[in-house]
Amino acid sequence: MLTKSDLDQIRKAVREEVTSEVKEFNRDLQSDIKLLRMELSLRLDKIENKLKDLEIRTTRVEDTLVKLVRDVSKVKKDINSLISYHDEYYVHL
Repeated sequence: MLTKSDLDQIRKAVREEVTSEVKEFNRDLQSDIKLLRMELSLRLDKIENKLKDLEIRTTRVEDTLVKLVRDVSKVKKDINSLISYHDEYYVHL
């Protein structure tokens, strides 16, 4: 039969082993977390760069659309002027 002293020694040995395993597990977990943080940071940087590129492209498209709208408006005005001139000329004839 085990004595109280034997049980205390077993308890102490188990506690030391568990403590050692927990410390090792914590170190492994912390290193995994650091690696994941680095990977996430890289991915976020890539996403930010892609967003910046998209913003630049969107701005260019908006600028092009504004120019197109101006050009279409000018063409409509020119066509209306031309039609008006030809209508007056036709009526005159």
